[in-house]
Amino acid sequence: MMELMDFPQRWRGWIKECLSSARVSVLVNGSPSKEFQMHKGVRQSDPMSPFLFILVVEGLNWLLKSAELLGSFGGLKMGVDGPVVTHLQFADDTLVFYQPKLEEVVSIKNVLKSFEHMYGLKINYHKSIMCGVGMEMPEYVIKSIESIQARFLWGGSDLKSKIHLVAWSKLSQSKLGIRNIKLMNESLLLKWWWRFGMDKSSLWRKVLNAKYNMDGRDWIPKMELNRKLSTVWRDIMQIHIMKPLLFDVFMENAKLRVGDGSTIKFWKDIWLSNIPLQFLFPTLFRIIINKSEILGKVLARFEELQRLDFASEELCWIGK
Repeated sequence: MMELMDFPQRWRGWIKECLSSARVSVLVNGSPSKEFQMHKGVRQSDPMSPFLFILVVEGLNWLLKSAELLGSFGGLKMGVDGPVVTHLQFADDTLVFYQPKLEEVVSIKNVLKSFEHMYGLKINYHKSIMCGVGMEMPEYVIKSIESIQARFLWGGSDLKSKIHLVAWSKLSQSKLGIRNIKLMNESLLLKWWWRFGMDKSSLWRKVLNAKYNMDGRDWIPKMELNRKLSTVWRDIMQIHIMKPLLFDVFMENAKLRVGDGSTIKFWKDIWLSNIPLQFLFPTLFRIIINKSEILGKVLARFEELQRLDFASEELCWIGK
């Protein structure tokens, strides 16, 4: 695998030496045995193990991509011009997306079997599940977590509770490190607005732009709530309605640093003051034609105007 990924011979030799020269011992009745050399695999808790595993599962990535190119399964098409997502990998977890067709399920199963035969790993199908994940934490969940925290703090139990000497709302404002779970959940939801502006090249943002027809150059998502939004994205989007004060703090402190102006909208983005220019000059914004003009183009026109060589004014006679 490392040779296919163009790792140099010396590097591969180093890795092989680290694996083949390792010696281990085991505890027998609390006493370590004599050291012996391992002939297969890596040591338990070996720091190199996760890195080597990532290299190995790259083979699964190649197999899935090959199956996609052959048309064995199609994945999910995100919007008209959006990307096609077939699989996502993180460490030893893999998410595979396919259409609800029997032939695609069989194709993916064949890919997994080929991976097992090629690399000697075993796929645990009993741990393969399908689940949905929500974002907004329900009120009863927040109260349950706070109840567990309170019992731990005051030494109570499920069978017998103790008197709480201080109100829980005051404890969350103290320096004891006890956080307000509801406020923390709302802040984490709002953090996705920050990530939307920062992670412009990420896959998740490209998917959202394609699905909800958003401009890839926007720094904040469209503030439009409708029935087409997924549950997760709706929870993130409605934070500016449910918590306007928290959202105002975010907008007042999140400003754009101007570079070449190629991704900043002259009228709609916050780049010159604390609010967009369309709200500072509403009358002018109402009569202009291009309301989504890019700052870079405006600056280019201004620089071109500055380069024009105007002669000094003088009286001219134009008569014949």
